[in-house]
Amino acid sequence: MLETSWDEGFAKKAFKVLLKYDEWWNKKRDEDFDLLCSYHDPLESGWDDSVRWDDVKVQESPHGMYPVEAVDLNCLLYKQRSVLSHLAKRLGFGELAKNYENLAQQSAQLVRKKMWDGDFFYDLVSGSHKMLKVKTPAAFLTLFSRVADNSQAKTLVKHLFNKEEFWTAFPLPTVSKDHPKYDPEGYWRGRSWVNLVWFAYHGLKNYGFYEEASKLAKKVFRAIKKSFSCRENYNSATAEPMGAVDFGWSTLILDIAKQEAL
Repeated sequence: MLETSWDEGFAKKAFKVLLKYDEWWNKKRDEDFDLLCSYHDPLESGWDDSVRWDDVKVQESPHGMYPVEAVDLNCLLYKQRSVLSHLAKRLGFGELAKNYENLAQQSAQLVRKKMWDGDFFYDLVSGSHKMLKVKTPAAFLTLFSRVADNSQAKTLVKHLFNKEEFWTAFPLPTVSKDHPKYDPEGYWRGRSWVNLVWFAYHGLKNYGFYEEASKLAKKVFRAIKKSFSCRENYNSATAEPMGAVDFGWSTLILDIAKQEAL
């Protein structure tokens, strides 16, 4: 919005709020001080009952699980810090702009180096940095955020279009099809969600995979237009609509449809 119509007063207010938010993550969600932030509860991730959290859920934890340095979270924080740097520069806060640019680049480098096993991006247990080997579409936020390098991006595209992983009837199930806990009707355990498609679609375009992005968009659009509502989620094996009707972030398909002239 500010890029379209710059408003100095609003920009200062937005910058102040975003700065406090980022400081909260640094103070409250980086318990091992490695610049990778973590989720402390499945519900604060937005991924509710995801297979991602199965190995770290513990009864004795007040939050329900051990802290997890999540791939998608740190990609979004990288984007956030890049925005803070840009806004600080526009507002004349030179030192803050440099600090946040450095922090953003450090965040991106840590995701590339620590969360990549040579073939895929995975979450880490905070502290031990044990890699949680569960393939999910969270990895594709490295494309959306432009954190992945070109070699990593090419490898991720192969995973996305693999029929035994993420190229299902309704693409991008919330856990890879080849995982033993994959359930095409499971809430965050195999169903597909449009917001994750949106991240992947824009991520593909960021790296020049325009044909692949169009292929993804068309397959998803064909499935959605069979019903009269943007549903909450979809059976990844059959593309059957599931969950609530007229669901907010599922309307992101309209952005994709507009860009693809569908």
